[in-house]
Amino acid sequence: MRIDLSMTAVYPASDQNFDHGFEEALTILKEVEKHRRFSKVWKCFGGNLWEEHDKVRSYFLQTPVNADPKDASFGVNFDNYGSDSVLEIPIELHYNWGDQLNTVLLKFRQYDNVHGLNYEQISPILKTIIMWKNPMHLSLGSVSYAMHDHPLSMSRLGIRWIGWLPFNLNPSDVSEAEVVENYLGGTFVASQKLFWQPDEGYPGYSKEAIKRTQAVEIQLAQLGVLPTYPELLSGAWR
Repeated sequence: MRIDLSMTAVYPASDQNFDHGFEEALTILKEVEKHRRFSKVWKCFGGNLWEEHDKVRSYFLQTPVNADPKDASFGVNFDNYGSDSVLEIPIELHYNWGDQLNTVLLKFRQYDNVHGLNYEQISPILKTIIMWKNPMHLSLGSVSYAMHDHPLSMSRLGIRWIGWLPFNLNPSDVSEAEVVENYLGGTFVASQKLFWQPDEGYPGYSKEAIKRTQAVEIQLAQLGVLPTYPELLSGAWR
C-alpha cells in the first residue's frame, strides 16, 4: 500500500570530497540495515551495492551531480526495491553533501499495515540517523502536507508528523503534541502517535490530525525552535 511518507535530516555544508561522502553514505546504510524490517539489498542503476561496490562507486562518479569539477556538491541514492524478504519495507535513501546543506532523505514507499503504523515503530529508524550524526533539523511526514497545509511561511521548516529539534523541550512547552521525548541533546515532537495523511482517500487520512499538526507547528514557531532556510544555510542553527 503506497503512502506519502518521507524523512529529511539537515546538516551544515561540508568540504568533504566524493569518496569521503560516499563512505558516509555506506555507514548510514549499514546502520539502517540493523532494523529487522529493512532489506540488506541496496541497489541503484550501477548495480547491487554490497556485491558490486566499485561498480556502484564508478557509476555515481559519472553522474552529472558528481562529475562536474566546478560543482562542489555531491549526491548518491539507493533503494531496496524488489527484495524477496517478507520483512522488507521498500525505501529510498538519498545522501547529499558538499558546499550546500548536507541532507539525508528517506522515502518510505509503502507499508503493509499502514493503519497500525505509529511513533513507536518509526522512531527507531529516526534515532539511528540522529545517533549517526546530530542534525540541525529533522522532520518526517507527508510532503503534500508541507506543500499545501503548512501553517507558517514556506521558508520556515516544520516537523510534519514527527520532528527532532536540537533543543530540550518539556511536554508543557508543546501542549498540542501527543509525543514530546528528549533524546540525545534534543527533543522528538510528534503531533500524534498514529500515522496520518492529509489527502482524502488515502489510508490514515485525518482532518483532525492536520489541524493538530498545524497547532503544534505554530507552538514550536512561537518557541523559536523551527529554523528558516537562511538560518540553516548559515550553519549556526542550534
